[in-house]
Amino acid sequence: MIKILQILVVNLPLAFDTSGVSLASGTDLIASKELGKAITIEGKSTYIGASRDELSSKERHEYKQSGLTIAFSSAVTDAAMAVQSSLKRSEQVKDERLSQLLKVKAANEAAETVQKASKAIDAIQKAGSVSEGLANSDAKISISIGASKSVSTSHTQQTTHQGSELSAGAVTVRATEGDNTIIGSKVDAKEVALEGKNINLLGTTDTQTNRSDNKSSSWSVGVFVGKSGGSTGLGIEGAVSIGKGHSNSDSQVQNHTEINADRLTMKAKETTTLKGATANINHLALDTKNLHIESVQDIEKYDSKQTQGGVKAAFAWGSGASGSAQFSRNKANVDYAQVNQQSGFNINESSDINVKENTHLKGGVINAQGDKA
Repeated sequence: MIKILQILVVNLPLAFDTSGVSLASGTDLIASKELGKAITIEGKSTYIGASRDELSSKERHEYKQSGLTIAFSSAVTDAAMAVQSSLKRSEQVKDERLSQLLKVKAANEAAETVQKASKAIDAIQKAGSVSEGLANSDAKISISIGASKSVSTSHTQQTTHQGSELSAGAVTVRATEGDNTIIGSKVDAKEVALEGKNINLLGTTDTQTNRSDNKSSSWSVGVFVGKSGGSTGLGIEGAVSIGKGHSNSDSQVQNHTEINADRLTMKAKETTTLKGATANINHLALDTKNLHIESVQDIEKYDSKQTQGGVKAAFAWGSGASGSAQFSRNKANVDYAQVNQQSGFNINESSDINVKENTHLKGGVINAQGDKA
C-alpha cells in the first residue's frame, strides 16, 4: 500500500496505481482545474481521511484569606453583591441561553437595589441616633476576625479534525476490490468519479468536554453596632457557611465530507453510504446495489448545580439573641440535538440514479432540481 503525504499545486496529471492507496490524514492534492489536469487514484482499496488533534488541559485555583475585617453592610450592599454575582456567572457559563437568563436576573436585581437604597436613605434621615439609623435601614458596622477558602478545578478535553482535499479538473478514485472510503474531506473538480465494492462518504465529529467543580467555606466572629439578624444595638455575632457546585458541558459538531462537481459518477457493487456527507453537483450518475443516506446531529449538553448553606447568630445587649440559617440550590440543564446540515445529494440539473435493491434515508435528502430525476 502506498501512503501519500502531501502534494500541492500540480500542473501535470497525477496517477497512483497500487495494491492499496491511503492518503495520510489531512493530505492535500491540488492540481489545475483545467480539464485534462486530473488526479487518478486506484488500488485494491482506497482511503482518504482526516487528521485528528487532541487537546487536554487541567486547572486548579485555590484561594485563602484570613484576618481582621472592618465592614459596613446593608440590604443595599447585599443586593449589589447579588447583581455582581449574577453578572459574573453569566460570563462563566458556556451556554448562551443560560447566560442571557442570568443577565436578565441581574437587571431585575439591579432594580431592586435602587429601591432598597431609597428606603435606606429615608430610614437614616428619620432616625434619632446613628445606632437607630443603622438598625432602621437594616445596616451595621462590624469588626470581626475570620477565614475563608475556595477551591475550583476544571478539566477540558477537545478533539478536532482537519480533512484532506482533492482539487483538480477531474478526480477519479477507484477501489478495484475493496472499499472506497472518504472521511471528513473535500473533493472539488469539474468531474468526479468514485468506484468500489462499497462507497463510504463519511463525516468526522469534533468533540469538547468540560468538567468543573468548586467548593468554599468561611467563618467569622466579631462585634457589631446596628442590626444583625433580629438583634439591634451593640452586640456580638458569628457566622459559618459552606458551598459546593459543578458545571459540565459536552458538545459534538459534525464535519461533512463534501463533493463539489459539475458531474459526479458513482458505481458501487454493494452499498453506497452518505453519513455526514453532502454532494453539490449539476449532474449525477449513480449505480449501486443499496443506497444509505443518514444525517448526523450536532449535540450540546450542559448541566450545573450549585448549593450554598450557612448559619448566623447574634446577641445584642438590650434586644437579646437571634439566629438564622439559609440554604440555596441552583440547577440548570440544557440538552440540545439538531441536524444542522443534511446528508445527501443536491442536484441542480439532471440525475440518473439506479438502486437495484434497497434505499434507506434517515434524515437524508435527494434534492433534484433538474428535469430528469
